[in-house]
Amino acid sequence: MNSDNSALRNDVRRLADLLGETLARQEGDELLNLVESVRLSVREGKPDEALSNLSVERTVSLVRAFSTYFNLANVAEQVDRVKVLSKQQHAGGTWISQAVTNIEKSLANNEFTIEELRKWLSNFSVRPVFTAHPTEAARRSVLSKLTTISELLDQPENSIRNSRLAEAVD
Repeated sequence: MNSDNSALRNDVRRLADLLGETLARQEGDELLNLVESVRLSVREGKPDEALSNLSVERTVSLVRAFSTYFNLANVAEQVDRVKVLSKQQHAGGTWISQAVTNIEKSLANNEFTIEELRKWLSNFSVRPVFTAHPTEAARRSVLSKLTTISELLDQPENSIRNSRLAEAVD
């Protein structure tokens, strides 16, 4: 399976840039700088430094900014997943059929023996993991906007699409 996530990373980066522009325009550079400061301090393992003296109002704005970012990133990931699955299906079936083909090729190239494969398969186990996700209420306008962004991300990249994407994020 292709592990190149460059298209997804580009979409997330583009949406993050657009969100940053929107935050700066609507809330001012102070919020954008705060978001960047928190993001960097968390990456460095020092979130307390950026979060310790925030007012309630700034905290609410910060939470909304990150919530919006994660909504946008999730939409980009969902669109990318649909594209990847569609390409895989057109390229030769499901992931399982591609895995079998890869195993056959590896056996033919003597990358491992049939005995090694048997041993691996005898130890192989699948354990489903179920996670609970709280039900999140979302306003219809937010859902509509996320749907629009999803539809735009599914289109080929061009200046019109990028302009509409910027409008949708705004």
